[in-house]
Amino acid sequence: KKTTATYSTPTPVRYTPPTKSPVTTPPATYENLLDFGGKGTGNGLFQDATSVAVDSKGRIYVADETLRVQQFSEKGEFLKVWQIPATTKYYKKARTIQKIAVDKKDRLYVLVGGVVQMWEQNTIELPEMTYHAAPDFMVDFALRADGGLLMVSENGENETFIFLAANGKVIV
Repeated sequence: KKTTATYSTPTPVRYTPPTKSPVTTPPATYENLLDFGGKGTGNGLFQDATSVAVDSKGRIYVADETLRVQQFSEKGEFLKVWQIPATTKYYKKARTIQKIAVDKKDRLYVLVGGVVQMWEQNTIELPEMTYHAAPDFMVDFALRADGGLLMVSENGENETFIFLAANGKVIV
């Protein structure tokens, strides 16, 4: 008996990208619930917003490239502004605010110039509480559910996690 083998050339598989964009668009029923602010540097205006947060009362906080954090009511009405200093004893020249957050006591935390500043609601003066890890540079932080703070610092070679209890003591 003779065995015959047949061989066929495989058909190349071609990738065809989807015709729809991977970015989803809101459904037709989408409605804008709040619209406020605009481009600029005056109160209630933004110059390249960098971070946003909301407190326990629904107030909205927006940081922008002018080293300030503005506070708005839950309806978008301007309430006040914190002007973050470009220079302090902890940093020589801040150019931008990297991150903001608000804790359960409605205190504003600002990551700027490699340090984390804590601002009380009733003041716009330079905060007394500044968290730093000199000579390291703070690169991120998170508020802990227990009222503490988790920070990440770096020194060019290593990154370090720093856990602070609600009382301000370092957790080892």
